[in-house]
Order: sequence, then structure tokens, then C-alpha cells
Amino acid sequence: GTILDVGPNGQVTAAGPILHQTGGTTTINQGGILVHDNSQLTGSQLVNSTNGVITVNNGPLAGAANNSSLTTTSTAPAIHTTGGSLTLGPGSSGLSITDHSHANFTGPIMGTNGTAVTIDGSPLVTVSNNSSLTSPSTSPAIQMTGGSLTLGPSSSVLSVSDNSIVNVGGPVFQAIGTTLNQTGATVPLIDVRGGSSLTAGGRLVDIRNTSLSMPGQPLVRVADGSRLTTTVGPSFCVIDGTLVADSLIQSMGTPANQINLRGPLLHLDRASAQLGQLLDNANQSSLTRIALGVGEPVVTLQDS
Repeated sequence: GTILDVGPNGQVTAAGPILHQTGGTTTINQGGILVHDNSQLTGSQLVNSTNGVITVNNGPLAGAANNSSLTTTSTAPAIHTTGGSLTLGPGSSGLSITDHSHANFTGPIMGTNGTAVTIDGSPLVTVSNNSSLTSPSTSPAIQMTGGSLTLGPSSSVLSVSDNSIVNVGGPVFQAIGTTLNQTGATVPLIDVRGGSSLTAGGRLVDIRNTSLSMPGQPLVRVADGSRLTTTVGPSFCVIDGTLVADSLIQSMGTPANQINLRGPLLHLDRASAQLGQLLDNANQSSLTRIALGVGEPVVTLQDS
């Protein structure tokens, strides 16, 4: 069943994590930590698991819906796992903020260390329908170290849709020595669409000591009048790894999108990349700007 259900018109404040697990097996049906219908939940973290085996079905591990809010006060990730596994079945995401709801995290969104993460169909993190997520931490918003990430064909790491806003103070996604598996991808790694906005104070995708293969898909898609902004470059980075993708960024749909990036666009260090193109501007009216310093290149290659 559900771990915690707050709503309607509920308010819960906890000094520690909402879910703290050490070892053991937990199966959650219909969502884990749910805040809904004009309710508020505050904790140091949402989830802190060490060597736990967590399976979630038919709902998010943590979520806010219908004018509700999630707040964390710790500088640690809102969802943090060490060892063990996290399996998100069909219809389940790690974090869902939807229907005019808001998440305000002091620390990053999610961090895993040596955890086997599997997602079947939904995004790992989704913000939708006039909702927002703010994480001012300069650490990667979604960071994976070791372990593995297995994405279903229709699973993104981050989806921002339907006039929603995500602002993070550091990189969006970083994987260090993580085994990345995505076969037959039909969606990008990061998806921003429907008049939404993603602003990052660091790299959009940063992979190290691993390989990412998404043939036929962009790493990031910006669609239908959406905005993508980075304030620190490079926007994409591969160190001691390989990357295969159709493009780094695809801009598509109407109305026009706005993409403002801090250069360089791509940095490779002892790495290789196979790309159909750097930028795919399927919507010719979209505006893409890459701000470069004096003498700064669009792409930097070091032993690559």
C-alpha cells in the first residue's frame, strides 16, 4: 500500500526523512509518499534508503498533485539510495509533481550510489501541468554513482511538460561509472515540451567512465514553445566514455522554442561521440544561442 497519504487540506512536517530504510524489501502499490488536494509535506528528505530493495507500482515513489507542495530542508538529495535496488514498474516514477503543484528542495532531486535502478515506461522525474520544481543546490540534480540505470523504451530521466518550470542550480544529470542501459529508446533522456522551461546552472548531461547509446534519439528535446537555458558550460560532457545519439538537442514543434546555452556546447575527454548532428533544429523559427567566451570553441576535444 501507500507509505504516507497527505490530503486533502493536510499539512505534515517531519524533522527527519519521510521514509528511512536500512536493508529489507519494500513493495509499494498505488504510490509511496503522496501529497494531494491543497496539502503540504516538509521533511529533511523524502527517501533515504541503504541496501533496501524497493519496488513501486502504479504511482510515484513520491509525488505532489492538485495544488500541493513537497519541501525538503536537508542539503542531501530529496531521494537518496545507497546500494540495493529501486524498481519503478509501469505507471511509476521516482518523483511526480503535477496539477499546479510545487517542489522546493534544498538539496538535489535524487542521488544513487551503487543502486540498481530500473524504470519501465514513466520518466524517472516528471513535472507536469503548470507545476514547478526548484533545487538551488550546485550539485547535480540527478546523480548516479556506480550501480546501474535501466530505462524502458519510453522512459526519460527528466520530463517537464504542459507549462511547467524546473530550475536547478547545478548540472541536470550526471552518471559516474554507472551501467546505462536503454534499448530501443523512443524518447530523449531529457524532455521539455508544451510551453515549459528548464534552467540549469551546469551541464545538461555529464557521463563519466560509462557509455550511453540512444541511436535515433536526441539527448535533449525542446518542443512546442518551450525554453532551455544553461548558465555554466559545457552543456554536454563525456569523460572516459562513449556517447551515441541522433543529436545533442532537438528543437521541434510550434510555437518557436528558445534555447540559450553557455559554451562550449560539448566537451570530450578521452572519450568518443557518434552523433548525427550537434543540434537538430526541426523548427526553423526557433532561436538557439550559444554564448562563447573570447577564443572559446563550440566543441572541445582532449585525447578524443
